[in-house]
Amino acid sequence: MTVVSTAFKLAMETELPVVLQHRESFMKSIQLDLPDKLVAELELLVRGGWFRDEQEVVRLAVTQFLRQHQPELLERFQREDIEWALQQRTASKQ
Repeated sequence: MTVVSTAFKLAMETELPVVLQHRESFMKSIQLDLPDKLVAELELLVRGGWFRDEQEVVRLAVTQFLRQHQPELLERFQREDIEWALQQRTASKQ
């Protein structure tokens, strides 16, 4: 699948128009180090008119990642919390 068709599919799957309309007014800036090849792909998408800028591509990618992996991330965090609680319980009995 080409970069452009992948970007189009990603945009449609994540309801890009809704994401753009409801941008949060409070945002935190972060700095990323990305491989040159990945940066070139981001720039290609922006130049092709698929996205306003590289930041928009990254925001959409992170949003999509979190949506796709939310159930497994929640389960992982819950398991870690349960394990911690069990360790605390065992330690308090000793």
